[in-house]
Amino acid sequence: MLSERLIYILLPALSLLAAYFLAAISITRKNFKEENLHLALICIWWSLLSWPFIWHNLETDINIIINVERAVHSLYVFVPAISLNFFYVVTESQEKPFLRLCFAISFILMILAQTDYYFYGFRYYQWGMIAKGDWAFDIFAFYGAVVSLYILRMFVVKLRETTNPLKRIKFKYLFISYFISVLITMSNIPAMNGYDFYPLSNLMFITAGIMTYGVLRYKIIDISRVMEYFSFWFILSSLMVLPNIFIFLKIREIFNYISALELFILFVIWFIVNYFYYNKAQPIVNKIINKRTIELKEKAKELFKNIFSLKGIDELTTELSFKISEALMIQKCKIYTASDDELRFQKDLGTIEIDKKILQILKTNQELYFQKSAMEIHKKDSDELNSILSLLKQEESEYLIPLENRGEIIALIFLSEKKDMRQFSQPEINFIKNIKVYASVALANSVLYQNIYSIKNNLEKLVEERTSLIEKQKEEIETDLRLARKIQMSLLPKNVPSIKKIKIAYRYEPVSAVGGDFIDVHYRDGMNEVGLFICDVSGHGVTSAMIASMIKISLSSWGKFIKNPSSSFREMREMLKGKIGSNFISAFMCSIDITTGIVTSACAGHHPMIILRKDGDLEYVKPMGKIIIDYVDSEYEELKSKLNYGDKIILYTDGVIETANAEGVILDEEKFKKFLIDNVNLSAYALSSRIHDEIFNNDKKAIIEDDFTLLIAEYTGESL
Repeated sequence: MLSERLIYILLPALSLLAAYFLAAISITRKNFKEENLHLALICIWWSLLSWPFIWHNLETDINIIINVERAVHSLYVFVPAISLNFFYVVTESQEKPFLRLCFAISFILMILAQTDYYFYGFRYYQWGMIAKGDWAFDIFAFYGAVVSLYILRMFVVKLRETTNPLKRIKFKYLFISYFISVLITMSNIPAMNGYDFYPLSNLMFITAGIMTYGVLRYKIIDISRVMEYFSFWFILSSLMVLPNIFIFLKIREIFNYISALELFILFVIWFIVNYFYYNKAQPIVNKIINKRTIELKEKAKELFKNIFSLKGIDELTTELSFKISEALMIQKCKIYTASDDELRFQKDLGTIEIDKKILQILKTNQELYFQKSAMEIHKKDSDELNSILSLLKQEESEYLIPLENRGEIIALIFLSEKKDMRQFSQPEINFIKNIKVYASVALANSVLYQNIYSIKNNLEKLVEERTSLIEKQKEEIETDLRLARKIQMSLLPKNVPSIKKIKIAYRYEPVSAVGGDFIDVHYRDGMNEVGLFICDVSGHGVTSAMIASMIKISLSSWGKFIKNPSSSFREMREMLKGKIGSNFISAFMCSIDITTGIVTSACAGHHPMIILRKDGDLEYVKPMGKIIIDYVDSEYEELKSKLNYGDKIILYTDGVIETANAEGVILDEEKFKKFLIDNVNLSAYALSSRIHDEIFNNDKKAIIEDDFTLLIAEYTGESL
């Protein structure tokens, strides 16, 4: 009787009603934002599993019921992949392991969901009926369980790693919500396997309610940003799902009449077709998703081109304020710089004094920025948050970004709300990270510049104080040079990355506190290419070091050109045009395919790349290309070489073959060539150490007239 079945429709119907009610609340809130609409869509999406349970009690045609089950599950199999991507987004993870694999598994399960290998009938209980799962559903259950356990484990890791009270609240909230979702979803399995246990998935409105409250009350995530990414993936999935559903609806009748081998061949063909289809669609989706990222990288380049010029504090802070406001699309940006009094910060419009307690919090807390609206929610939980909150209210600002140098706060950046009233996206957060690093260096340089300029103008006025002033300034310059050296050394690869099939070692000895040589190694886990870069800026000292720093900035985007070194040189030349004055730059860049040993090289007037073969033979590789100098353009030739097991690449600057040891003996090109042949069996690290020790001895002092820089890469892949 329908009246009796209505009892068992109650909970799934309640889930649907609750989901739609929560969606209505999100849409009709007084302060409506775009994120409210996305939240409403999430509530409706989570309610989909309730439809089959309602349908079981309203429909008598078993074929219609099974088709409804299969239609729902053809979408539901993507839940593990979407959940994993959701975790990566909300935790701001830079790397996303297993994501593509999960989507691939979901696509396969989507096809199988239309066959008897997934559902092959129903089990009947007093409370209703539920589909019986075959081996394909078992695979989905196991796959979902593994992904869920991984996500829960990573949430625990994030909770242990962070000390920030706001982030801890955020991760706890998400952990509880996701944990409950997993439990009630897994409760369907006993009933599907013959155990009379009512499926708790009909209680999915519980997690929808928790998440809705968390987002609307605590703003624990920027749901609109997450849903934008999800929406693109959903569109891409639909473009692949719908044609596949149509195809398999047409041919599923023959599944019972073909052999296992024929079925396997059919799936192989299907996989190949969909793989190529995916590879065509994915770049389009990525271009749309990464539009904001590309835009901010261009603005960062434009900003960093100029801020490293020696400028006064006022000029620099004005330029920073304007560019930050433009890039982040905020209404107002105020920058206060530290004065002689450590508690006083000033700008052209006024001065503020910072409480010692607040200053200590800013020094010890490693937060990227502080947000007023987030702290207002949790102000009762922390006195620290209250102190920062008071400062933000005083300045009528939404965000506070502290800039630090040598353990001291040198500037405070106050930002108003964004013009669109949204939270910062991940690309905007990355932009702020770069601002904190490079703006701190630029402000430190500006302080140094102003100090030097002030001494120059006042030195003639007070002759009797000349000696003391010079000594004081000398000490400040030496301190800043030590800082500059520290900053420059930090730009070098701190730890040579551990790369399968490639061993890399380098040696660097500047002629003064700071040098004009620079190297870079570009590699990320999972990449098939390793990028090597070495350059020599003419001259020595601060100017050359600053140009080397600008080169580091210009290489921030060279990953997209790693297979095309000539393009990287052209982009570097454009960025540096008009910035290097009378200086010039020689450089060499190459990309190594670690799977094949193929090396693609480009040169800008630098020493040739030496390939030291395992058998002792030497090969010199020097593509055509002029040095990088202002107002002179050049084309850069690319050459390809082949590495075999045990071969080494040697890149070096003038200092390697022009520096004399304590006895005045120079390791010139001919001696260097012989030295390499004699030590061919040494590893990359041992060879770099041996060359270094040949010139620099612990008991003797080498006569250094140029920066000494050596980069060696050894190919340890299989010989082809």
